Amino acid sequence: MRSAPALLAQAITQGVVACVGVLDGEVRLVACSRSNLVHRLDVGGVPVAFVKQQGEATATDGLATVAREAAVLAGLRGAPVPELLHADEESVWTAAVPGAPLHETLPHEPVPVARALGGMLAELHRHPVPPTTDVPRATRPWPLTGQAPASVRSAPEGSWAAQLAGQVLDGEGEEARTLRRAGRAWRRRRWVHGDLSADNVLVRWGEGRGGPEAHLVDLEDGGLGEPSWDLVCALRVLDECLAVAQVEHARRALLEAYAAGSGPGAEDPALRLAHDVMADTRTALSDLASWGHLHRVLAS
Repeated sequence: MRSAPALLAQAITQGVVACVGVLDGEVRLVACSRSNLVHRLDVGGVPVAFVKQQGEATATDGLATVAREAAVLAGLRGAPVPELLHADEESVWTAAVPGAPLHETLPHEPVPVARALGGMLAELHRHPVPPTTDVPRATRPWPLTGQAPASVRSAPEGSWAAQLAGQVLDGEGEEARTLRRAGRAWRRRRWVHGDLSADNVLVRWGEGRGGPEAHLVDLEDGGLGEPSWDLVCALRVLDECLAVAQVEHARRALLEAYAAGSGPGAEDPALRLAHDVMADTRTALSDLASWGHLHRVLAS
């Protein structure tokens, strides 16, 4: 892991910022809260770039996220993703993407923003796949792989998180069989984001056209995968961010824009189940952490 001075030196070497800007204090490196180590590079108070290094949480789960994201961004030049500025074995530098997170913009303009999201996903999923064998493979949702990540495996036996994981990984019920079938049906046929959420989409209003534009960030789980997974995740974001009365109109706008852009994905009940299992497990793990903290406070 590089220190802040080392990252600034790299930014100068790669031409991301000028040396004089660092020396006169105009350039600042700001730490961001993410699962990987992310810093934002500001010049005169304006974000110009981000640098990501491997974080402890993703390293624990055995994910080489920095190397994969660099390869994905290199393959997606011209797509609605950040511009790749520089990458090496330890870090990946990307240009800052203007806009506000989806969870902030969607509630204010549900239909236009949902339409922009659908069109952007179609564009991503139709991006040309190079005829090479070294294209990164997107991370499959763990309920489809038969193996939970370390963060889930560490849940105490008998806890709700452990029970949820056990039901889908070791169970013989209909849900477990549905997920196993979905795992066998998964195809690495199109570029996908792989971990689409309300935090991983930035929205801005385009100049001249007036309507919103959506861009994807944080493609560390991206690569070739099943486009229906991204679509399921996008629809679930609408459920999470919008009031019940707004959801149906936004869903229709997203799906119509996706179809108009010749998006190849489809609503898939099995993948929706996988998404819900992952969301429920994250909630159970969060509850475990909160209860453990409370227990330590009470015991002190």
